[in-house]
Amino acid sequence: MSGPPIRLMVDPDARPVAHHNPIPVPVHWQDDVKAGLDQDVRLGVIEPVPIGTPVTWCHKMVVCPKKSGKPRRTVDLQPLNRHATRETHHTQSPFHQARKVPPHTRKTVFDAWNGYHSIALDNKTVT
Repeated sequence: MSGPPIRLMVDPDARPVAHHNPIPVPVHWQDDVKAGLDQDVRLGVIEPVPIGTPVTWCHKMVVCPKKSGKPRRTVDLQPLNRHATRETHHTQSPFHQARKVPPHTRKTVFDAWNGYHSIALDNKTVT
């Protein structure tokens, strides 16, 4: 993925929210979840916060099942979303986009696995 660094649009007057009690991970998923977290650390996507380090924004990880039954790690960003300024990026609906594909052409879908992890973040926030 390429492009300019992504700027997070967060109200500078927002009061940070930090959750310090994790949501329990089902026992049968704990090894897979830990392996996924360790892989993300190796990839440089996340980094561990040393014990004793104060945090300002800290959101809960929520683990839910994929269609395959494997765990999917997500983050509950609702507290941050309340302070995010929305940008408008109008696009046509998927139905209308699909209807524009000429007949008798090959169609495919690509999964940009971890593509969103390769986009740099801008260090500034704006209102």
